[in-house]
Amino acid sequence: CGWHRCAACDRVASACGGMLLQCFGCPTALCYDCFPPNFRRVHPPESFWTDVRSRGWKVAPGSLVFFSCNSCRALEEQRRRHEMRKEDLEAQDDERKRAALEEKRSLATKKKQKEDEEARRRMREIVLNHERDGLCKRLKTAREDLLHRAERLWPPLLRSKWLAFCDQRDAGKQKRYLRGRFLQERLTLTVCANCGFPGHQAEQCVYQAERITEKVPKKQAGQQDVEGAADGADEDVQTINPDPVGGPSRKSLGGASGGVFYLRRCSVCRSQVHARVQCGQLSAAQRAEYVERVDAMGRLAAALAQA
Repeated sequence: CGWHRCAACDRVASACGGMLLQCFGCPTALCYDCFPPNFRRVHPPESFWTDVRSRGWKVAPGSLVFFSCNSCRALEEQRRRHEMRKEDLEAQDDERKRAALEEKRSLATKKKQKEDEEARRRMREIVLNHERDGLCKRLKTAREDLLHRAERLWPPLLRSKWLAFCDQRDAGKQKRYLRGRFLQERLTLTVCANCGFPGHQAEQCVYQAERITEKVPKKQAGQQDVEGAADGADEDVQTINPDPVGGPSRKSLGGASGGVFYLRRCSVCRSQVHARVQCGQLSAAQRAEYVERVDAMGRLAAALAQA
């Protein structure tokens, strides 16, 4: 056994003073004469002595002296360096994990911010739509109230005879033809089709038009414009077909071949879905103009009620 003979001079313990110094990590021993001065003594842990005694070797801790030879120290240094590289790799992995986690959290935060902004935008849009619908209803109610108050200006007998005459004249006509001039003749007061005030026609109205009419040739009109207009009210789409020379122009609704389309759009955003009063691009000052218009119409209705 290498522990019982000097690795340098090959002497046993009895030939070199009765004791050899054993390496703690491998079966190597040195005598006092061959022991290098730069080696240091190693003290084994208590578990080492317990293991030795369990194997049947009754030895006291003071009877043996241990050290670490060059081979064991080189092996330990190599193992230590390997552990250090392993720790460095783990540290790099941890750094990448931390970076990935931070990026994930950053993306989650940005997503949450976008969702909150979208929710706030939708809420603002809902509030504005509610305000626009309420303003449109107020304007419609004010117009109806104005026409109702104007009925007092008519003698009852004349009013009833005039409505009977209109019913007799319009009997048998299709509903889609009973509009425009026919409806205006039944009203108690001739009002502007654009603003709802009496005293002028839509062509002389000082207010900005609620809708504008665009003339689009049928061959050039996009399918989306035609279908979008057809889904709206009947008066939003008109097709005009030329009659023979010398005859008047005939207006029909949708489906006819040739001719042009008359598309009615919002005067602000050119949408076919709504009029200007319901447009989302109106500023606060422009919406305030409609509020003043409703108030003025209410004052006019109150004046008619007192007439």
